[in-house]
Amino acid sequence: MPPATRDAWLQELDQLLNRLSCRLRRGSRDDSGLTFAQFHLLRRLEGKAATVSELADDLGVSLSSVTGLTDRLVKCELVTRERGRGDRRVVHVAITRRGTELLTRIQIRRRELLAEYFKELTDTEVQETIRLLRTAGPREG
Repeated sequence: MPPATRDAWLQELDQLLNRLSCRLRRGSRDDSGLTFAQFHLLRRLEGKAATVSELADDLGVSLSSVTGLTDRLVKCELVTRERGRGDRRVVHVAITRRGTELLTRIQIRRRELLAEYFKELTDTEVQETIRLLRTAGPREG
């Protein structure tokens, strides 16, 4: 029986999105030991380096959290950290080739999982799902 109220629909949507997110997290784990937060940090750095402050703002975490996240990534040679030339307080973080390769493997696995989860939908239904999520979702910027 379908939910009768908008609040119930939103509650069901929350549960479904959470379940999908958990499945993607579990299914895309590999032997790297990368945490979900570290994955998001690498994904944020894909194609463009950032300062620790920018990363904290973008990820919605504290500066000390970003420092902790990057510590292990630096040790694993997945990112580099470099002090700013003009201002030594500024720390720039960039993804390495090794980090990009790992990120690519994980993203391929996530797409494979999504293909499996959505295999019962037609291409049109997948496109409509994307359109609806774009319309409803937060705006970039």
